Amino acid sequence: MSFANELRNQHAEDWDAAVNHSFVDQLLDGSLPDENLRHYLVQDYQFCDAFTALLGQAVASAPSLPSRLVFAGVLGAFASDENTYFQDCFAELDVPEADRAAPALHRVTRDFDALMRSALGTRSYPEVLAVLLVAEWLYGDWAARAGDPAQWPSSAKHAEWIRLHNNPEYNA
Repeated sequence: MSFANELRNQHAEDWDAAVNHSFVDQLLDGSLPDENLRHYLVQDYQFCDAFTALLGQAVASAPSLPSRLVFAGVLGAFASDENTYFQDCFAELDVPEADRAAPALHRVTRDFDALMRSALGTRSYPEVLAVLLVAEWLYGDWAARAGDPAQWPSSAKHAEWIRLHNNPEYNA
């Protein structure tokens, strides 16, 4: 068993709570109220700056070109498809500019942003990788619950958030 899998298994209760949260259930079945999605996306977007910088550090500190290219691909996907998703949803959900740029942050959002910035500050590939692995693996695990795209919700804002975290490139 890999070290990452061993750690995941040691914290299975917390991991499963995140992957099987009621928010995820509602997102996957299309019943998530717009207000809940709006609130989530506003908070999620606040650590995108740190996430982008962390991906850049992963590109800079990765030990080889193949590793650098993986992170460069993730960075490109975020800068295009995922950022566009946020902007489109913000427009559709009437999120004011102030809430996009500087909303009141929940403690969890502040803590996650601080964790990413702390890892970024180390310039250490293993520390950067550890934060990225957990974050992206969690997103991938909940999105994998969606199964076949034919079963995804009909709402574009729900289905697209799933697709961004459950597609061959992301899964690779």
